Amino acid sequence: MYNYISKINFHNDLITSLAKNEIDNNNLQLPTPAERSHLENRLKYKHNEITRRFERTVALHGSRIKTFVQYSLVHDIKRKIIDELPIHISVLNPQVAVQVITGGQTCTPHKDHSRTCSMFYLYTEPNVKTSWWTKTENFEEFDDYRYGDPDKLKEAHSEIIEPHHWYVFNNSEFHSIHRISNNEINRICLIIEFTDIPASELYKLFNND
Repeated sequence: MYNYISKINFHNDLITSLAKNEIDNNNLQLPTPAERSHLENRLKYKHNEITRRFERTVALHGSRIKTFVQYSLVHDIKRKIIDELPIHISVLNPQVAVQVITGGQTCTPHKDHSRTCSMFYLYTEPNVKTSWWTKTENFEEFDDYRYGDPDKLKEAHSEIIEPHHWYVFNNSEFHSIHRISNNEINRICLIIEFTDIPASELYKLFNND
């Protein structure tokens, strides 16, 4: 049964090793503390309603915001990964990226801008809880700032994502991450993302339960 995030019946060592080789060989350039601070300040620079939402999130979850950096893999590596997917998945026009999440305590509940769902594979040890949220009452959603109103959300599901397993990840619902340990490691994951299929339908293509 699918519930916001679920493991899928899929295993392919070539896909994960291709991306891992890129991670190991390309020396991903993580943001400097100054760059990370700049990204945090940009999030704060919005009109009154957005500022109120941010400040309420800080009050509820902590003041240090995690930074997301997404890296596109070179074309031939992406092509090899997509070619390794089952044919009924590869025809859905997936995109491939490596995501690094660094620093901070939390990430505000938000919806992603373009992807509806993704195949998600974690390389590093888990040090965060991922939560999904539903509205308790309606509020306006902004196209350029897809953070929810924390006073009008309630946690619907939470998961500590295990490394070295594939998941279908629902990116179109409000979701957030929260550090659960003092170990401030970079979270590195492989994302195969989709824009035209709901997470529940992608899950069905792998699991028929």
